[in-house]
Amino acid sequence: RARSLLARGEPERCGALGDRLLEGLLARVRDARLNGHRSRRLRSTVNLCFSGVDGEAVLHELDARGITVSTGSACSAGQQGPSHVLVAMGLRPEDAHASVRFSLGEDNVDDDVERALQVTPAVVEQWRALARQPGAA
Repeated sequence: RARSLLARGEPERCGALGDRLLEGLLARVRDARLNGHRSRRLRSTVNLCFSGVDGEAVLHELDARGITVSTGSACSAGQQGPSHVLVAMGLRPEDAHASVRFSLGEDNVDDDVERALQVTPAVVEQWRALARQPGAA
């Protein structure tokens, strides 16, 4: 199966989708930051910090809108608290909590990236606005 995916250029296609998603989100979401190195990364995985939001809240809102993401890093999936990997990379715990990971694979298409680019900025800004309200945690 892996040979077949390699032969048909699947890693490059998924990498191009990830690059498009990364550039689009960095351009459309105020103060979004890439967690990791821009060129020395798995291109089909985009891990971003959306300062001022709870990554879990963003995850649930995106999920409700049909976009599946994860919080933290792949190495810390299912753990409570900030991702030890993101903290080891130098993120403050609050920034690790504000991080969301988009993983693209063979089932993803251009329309999936476009949908994420349309929906994610509004979701992040919605949660930022809620966080700024008096009495918000």
